[in-house]
Amino acid sequence: MRYVAERHAALTARSRTLHQGWQDEVERAGRANTISLPWLNHCLRGVVNRDTLVISEYSFRQEYCPLDAPGGLFALSTAGGLGWGFPASLGAKLAAPEKMVISVLGDGAYMFANPTACHYTAQFQNLPVLTVIYNNSLYGAVRRATLDMYGSGVAADGNGRLLADLGAPAFEKIVAAHNGHGERVERPADLPAALQRAADAVRGGQQALVNVVCPP
Repeated sequence: MRYVAERHAALTARSRTLHQGWQDEVERAGRANTISLPWLNHCLRGVVNRDTLVISEYSFRQEYCPLDAPGGLFALSTAGGLGWGFPASLGAKLAAPEKMVISVLGDGAYMFANPTACHYTAQFQNLPVLTVIYNNSLYGAVRRATLDMYGSGVAADGNGRLLADLGAPAFEKIVAAHNGHGERVERPADLPAALQRAADAVRGGQQALVNVVCPP
């Protein structure tokens, strides 16, 4: 019993330290000049509840946005491929029309999903979902593979962005072309309100997209 009590105390202290570290990280992120992954996930807490389904094809992190309901999070399996997330969110909305469905995607995952076809389907099948793009203008997997394989070669020049740079398309205009609500956000302070406006649009029956610019 003494061992159990000591282990419980140690794990409790470790958990408290971790939670404090995450909170400190979020506070620093909120004061920063650019949006980071912790801040984006933290701000999602304002639009997520027990009736939300989160479809993640990027780094959705529950330490910043905890989910309480079983079956509230679906993510790409190891057998999946780039572009799964957006159409999966449409399937989730079709299966559970009463729920708020949020699709959290990287910019590369969004582009590989054929977004025009997805937004078209959402419009004509009346499947209002909220798409949140973590936009670092980069194919992160391509960059990592380039640096791993050719870290000292020409392809690694510019920190491996040569074959991975996406530029900065105006993704918010793609959803607008399908009668959706679209916003581009670049400052941390603007993100909570933008996500709330987008969530309100979805609850009103309109698909929405928030293009969150997060410099790498």
